[in-house]
Amino acid sequence: MAKKRDSAAAGARALLRQFARRLSPVSDPAERLAAIPRIVAEYIVAEVCSVYLMRGHRTLELCANTGLRPEAVGRVRLRVGEGLVGRVAAEGEQLATSDAPNEPGFRYVPEIGEEPLRSFLGVPIRRAGRLLGVLVVQNRTARRYVEEDRDALELVALVIAEMVENEQLQRPEPAEGPVVSQGISVSGGIAIGTVVRPEQKIVVSRPIADDPEAERRRLSEAVELVQGDFNRRFREWSDGLAQDRTGVLDAYRRFLDDRGWLRRMESRIEAGLSA
Repeated sequence: MAKKRDSAAAGARALLRQFARRLSPVSDPAERLAAIPRIVAEYIVAEVCSVYLMRGHRTLELCANTGLRPEAVGRVRLRVGEGLVGRVAAEGEQLATSDAPNEPGFRYVPEIGEEPLRSFLGVPIRRAGRLLGVLVVQNRTARRYVEEDRDALELVALVIAEMVENEQLQRPEPAEGPVVSQGISVSGGIAIGTVVRPEQKIVVSRPIADDPEAERRRLSEAVELVQGDFNRRFREWSDGLAQDRTGVLDAYRRFLDDRGWLRRMESRIEAGLSA
């Protein structure tokens, strides 16, 4: 099992090195995005790789592709929930199938030339919980995508998410009328008040790292710093708060001690991402 993990991590680092080598000389964000499907298709050995990005609140646009008709880029649009790509976006989960035409929700899009394709693997592109798009690979044969394929696509989706956010590759469509934001209800009823949107933007200038050991140290130091700061604030705040509110703060504090959360970050660093 350890050898398998080491092999997968080595493969992921090789993929990210390809990204760094082939994308670094390219300065134009659109050209950088257009190069990604070719790199991914070569690594996973797929006939097709596509990047769909969100346009507005409920629309996905084909923004980069290799293996399909070039003229489809920028023209093909799907609603969230439409077809297998839209299903990945709607559910926010990976979708892998070796028989795409018979998968629930399948929709044939004649203008992109995907009729001979049978296998499909799609992963959501997300940043800070926000859906930015969908990354897809497809094959003509009935292929079972293995864990290494899925992990590689998840890793690339993280890199694309940083590119989309930092290089402003999204083009939100202007809203007509009221702006609607989807939230999660934590209690029943109606509330009227002022909406406050956080404007602070964290820019990751170097998503790919060369030295996993140095990045692990950076992560450890950052977690230790946050834990110490939160514990200090918790002691200061808890004296003046009701017990139920103290419980909420304590739940946040427990996130910082969650070994599963830390292991997920460590595994991404091992694969080649920066802290």
